[in-house]
Amino acid sequence: NFPYCYPCDNERKPNTPRMEAVEKKTGGGKGLYLHAGNMLECMRSRQLPNADIAIGAEVAKLSHMANISCRVGSALNWDNETGTFDNPEANRLAKAHYREPWKLPKL
Repeated sequence: NFPYCYPCDNERKPNTPRMEAVEKKTGGGKGLYLHAGNMLECMRSRQLPNADIAIGAEVAKLSHMANISCRVGSALNWDNETGTFDNPEANRLAKAHYREPWKLPKL
C-alpha cells in the first residue's frame, strides 16, 4: 500500500467509479507535434490552447506531492496557504537542491 497525500474517500460506495468515463483520444503518435502546433496556432489566433496550463500545473503539483508522500513513507497533509506539508522531511524534498557551484538565481 502506498500512502496518500489526501485522505481516501471512505464514503464512496464500493465498485463505483470516482468520475464519469472520458473518451480516449489518440494523436496517432504525433502528440508532441500536435501540442507544439496548437501552441503556435494559439499565439497567432490569441485563442486558448487545448491543454490549459493551470490544469497541467495542478497535475504536476499533485504528482510531486504523491511522490514525496511515497518517499517519506507516510500520509501527508498539505497547507495550501503556506505551501508546506506537516512533515519537515517532506518539506525538504519539496525544495530544489543544487550541487555546488550551481545555484538558482534569486529574482
